[in-house]
Amino acid sequence: MGHHMKSNMLAVRAALDALAPARDGVDGRGVYVYGEGWNFGEVADGARGVNATQPNMAGTGIGTFTDRLRDGVRGGGPFSDRREQGFATGLALDPNGFPQGTAAEQRARLLEQTDLVRLGLAGNLASYPLVDASGATRTGAELDYNGQPAGYARVPADTVSYVSAHDNETWFDALQVKLPAEAALAERVRVHQLGVSVVALAQGIPFFHAGDELLRSKSGDRNSYDSGDWFNRIDWTGLENGWGSGLPPAGDNQADWPVLGPLLADPALRPGPAEMAAARAHFEEMLAIRRATPLLRLRTEAEIRQALTFLNVGPGQIPGLVVMRLVSGAPAHGPYGQVVAAVNASPGDVRPARLAAVSSGSTWGSAGRDVAAEGAGCRPPEWSSSRASTPWWRGSRARGRRSSEAGDGPAARGCGSPVRPVPAGRGGRVRGRPDQRRVARSSLSASRSCWRNAGVSS
Repeated sequence: MGHHMKSNMLAVRAALDALAPARDGVDGRGVYVYGEGWNFGEVADGARGVNATQPNMAGTGIGTFTDRLRDGVRGGGPFSDRREQGFATGLALDPNGFPQGTAAEQRARLLEQTDLVRLGLAGNLASYPLVDASGATRTGAELDYNGQPAGYARVPADTVSYVSAHDNETWFDALQVKLPAEAALAERVRVHQLGVSVVALAQGIPFFHAGDELLRSKSGDRNSYDSGDWFNRIDWTGLENGWGSGLPPAGDNQADWPVLGPLLADPALRPGPAEMAAARAHFEEMLAIRRATPLLRLRTEAEIRQALTFLNVGPGQIPGLVVMRLVSGAPAHGPYGQVVAAVNASPGDVRPARLAAVSSGSTWGSAGRDVAAEGAGCRPPEWSSSRASTPWWRGSRARGRRSSEAGDGPAARGCGSPVRPVPAGRGGRVRGRPDQRRVARSSLSASRSCWRNAGVSS
């Protein structure tokens, strides 16, 4: 779309808006138009006029894919080395051995990418004020993304958020290379769920690639438009996801065959029906959460700026942890007075005491590798299972031996409603008071170690 002129796309929008149900059988105003508003090639920087690029289309009612959240979550970019890590794939916190700078440089880049994730959760608004990695308060437009303003949207519908699409590697294929080689399959599946969760929790328009819910793989193919059915197939029965179907066609992939080959040949990294079913269940849970509260689907810039804040920000933040809080300002926002989600992309756990250091007075929802949920006045209970006696927020941290059960611990006390620990690798339940609507089997988390509570306060 970026190679079209802006005037051309506005004409398309106007033609659709003119369609009326009585005359045309459809209300064209309800048709959402979006495209790839990339600023590159022979039309870059307005070389041939005003093109339909991301910033030029802001406020027009035509959306554009945003690469800011995508690159922040995944790491690297479409044309960088596949092994470059990002927020969800272990940058600074879980190195994969690929040279990415000193520890200090990696940490600094992780905090910058985390800011891109936060901005993406805020709909990539140009005007959204954010305390950045340096501790300064900057608007989205003042944050940097490869020499361009990171935030460009005027309204949430200006941006289409995603981590996987038809171009480049699928999200599953990307994380297979970016994670450390010794990462267990269960951990890889949880990282996949984490990326999908970020998209589902973001303001604006969420975009999910066909097969995202089934851990879709193209066996590492980076550009599959001409690769035929073998690499592009989707097994809707959920028996196999496509990983390990052979080395992808030479084209854009041959240079990476030495990296891809050993991973594709390892049967321990190939998901089966159980992993695919868990991914689908998680995907459906996240859709249920998004549908359950208008707070995750705010329609205007003003609503987002009023309702949304981030905790755990600035240079002293816990790296790899995003804490998002949405507070209702109108009855139209639904039955929940606030939603707080903690997205933990680090390989370890985050204890309630550390969460308390970045916020207080909230009921926590969680999304991460190993995140604790705690409400104002809640004391994390102790519990015992047949396997071990351990605080409910902890799980095994041994590589390749992640905890598979969280046990049936007691309900957290003093939180307004029971919120129970749940099995690792599955979702916590989102609950309001008993007299309020409940989201069945839904979660604010996709863990990379162990799932814990997800809570929505009322």
